[in-house]
Amino acid sequence: MDLHVVGSLWFRHAVVRRVTAAFGPKIADQGDAMPTSEPTTILDLSTLHYDANHVSAHKALVHQTDEVRINVYVLEPGGRIPAHRHSASWDISFVIEGEIEARFTAGTTLRTVRCGKHAINLVPPGTVHEIANVSTSLPAKFLLIQSPSRSFDFVKSEPAPATV
Repeated sequence: MDLHVVGSLWFRHAVVRRVTAAFGPKIADQGDAMPTSEPTTILDLSTLHYDANHVSAHKALVHQTDEVRINVYVLEPGGRIPAHRHSASWDISFVIEGEIEARFTAGTTLRTVRCGKHAINLVPPGTVHEIANVSTSLPAKFLLIQSPSRSFDFVKSEPAPATV
């Protein structure tokens, strides 16, 4: 087994252990948005309540405390979260299905990264970034983990310049 597969399996098991420790053994009822103070398991993400957000994007709140906010995002084909930054919060995207394109700038450097299933993209506070589903036929689904959430803000920004 190569290191990439081992690392991916380790991460997946670590996430399952943390989610189980945080939410399991209760099974969430269909439509439950956010767990109560008791352990909860959400067996099917499609049962969550999704609100329209941004451009052809839908999000469902899974969990929120002062330290962290976790949403499930679904970007329809061509959907996107427009260019923005956060003053004090990290954005951590874990792709569940499909593929997202992350564009971000640091100073004068522009980076565009394609993130497929099980990829993680980490964006530090102050970094202008945008997320898009460049597929013309398939939705993309990802967990968006934001921390800390107590000081969360969404500051609209100019899009990153096009790559030449």
